[in-house]
Amino acid sequence: MIKKLLTCSSLLFHMLIYAQEMVVISDTTSENYRKSQMSYNEGIQYLQNKQFQQAIDAFTQSIQLVANFDKAYVNRANAFYELRDFKSARSDLKTAIELNPNNENAYQLRGDIYMAENKNDKAKNDYKKSLELNPNNAHCLYNLGVISFIEQDYSAAIEYFTNTIKVKPDHAYAYNDRAGAKRESGDLDGALQDYNQAIKLDNKLSFAYNNRGTVKRRKGDFKGAIDDYTKAINLKPDYYIAYNNRGSAKFDSGDYDGAIADFTQAIKLKSDYAFAYNNRAAAKFKLKDYRGSISDCNEAIRLDPNYGYAYLNRGTAREMLREFDKACQDWQKASELGVTNASKFLLDCN
Repeated sequence: MIKKLLTCSSLLFHMLIYAQEMVVISDTTSENYRKSQMSYNEGIQYLQNKQFQQAIDAFTQSIQLVANFDKAYVNRANAFYELRDFKSARSDLKTAIELNPNNENAYQLRGDIYMAENKNDKAKNDYKKSLELNPNNAHCLYNLGVISFIEQDYSAAIEYFTNTIKVKPDHAYAYNDRAGAKRESGDLDGALQDYNQAIKLDNKLSFAYNNRGTVKRRKGDFKGAIDDYTKAINLKPDYYIAYNNRGSAKFDSGDYDGAIADFTQAIKLKSDYAFAYNNRAAAKFKLKDYRGSISDCNEAIRLDPNYGYAYLNRGTAREMLREFDKACQDWQKASELGVTNASKFLLDCN
């Protein structure tokens, strides 16, 4: 049995600079306030130039001059975020929200921080709070869709991605990820349409070609799947997942030598890729290279001792070599690890 790694959404693909507009400095303001605004504007420039420590210093100076400058706290938090100092970022955002409970950017950024920390429940709360203040916040809608996808709530994911697209019709990532949710829900035709649209909007998205290939493979269009995986590889030559998936499509079409070549390339690119070892073992089995199949299963199991399908495949290869006791041990292990069809093989052992 061959098993591939499913690729899903693009996830949290970029970071925003929050409230990045410069403030207009008025002659009627106090000297301290003018200096604070000037420092703030310098901080924005540093942020845009990805000079994050300099941005922090400038925003700190701005805050020292005007302690209730909530935008300065939010943007300093953004710089802390980029430096992965999440604790300092959250502290600044807490202060910003206390100063201005209606600062949607503060909730949005804190949601991103919680998402980066895999605290998705807290992230959802902050994204929803930001949306209360601005229902057309595409960033929050999109990330709520991503979280719903991760939680396998595909109907909610589809709704969030749909709302993202309504706000931002050129959001290629939202089309790609809505396609992923439709795919996992069994709507392959709907998924194919969304992947087509994602690629139309951005024909450089290697993962969109890879994902569309997976849908075509499920629909039995192996040639179309191979073509899409090839496009993904051409865009991203180190795309080991696409090599693995193209190997799977070649396997399904009966091209076992071609499948082995792709699985081998996936392993060259990622030496600890247990999926590719197991898949290559399945292809070698088809070519009656049972020793080679067992060797690849051994490596897959070494990399992932709980890889049930690798035990199942090794048992099948051992059976062909008349190593019946070892085959039964492997099938028993596969069954214990939750491989449902392992029980059919165990009948022979009993």
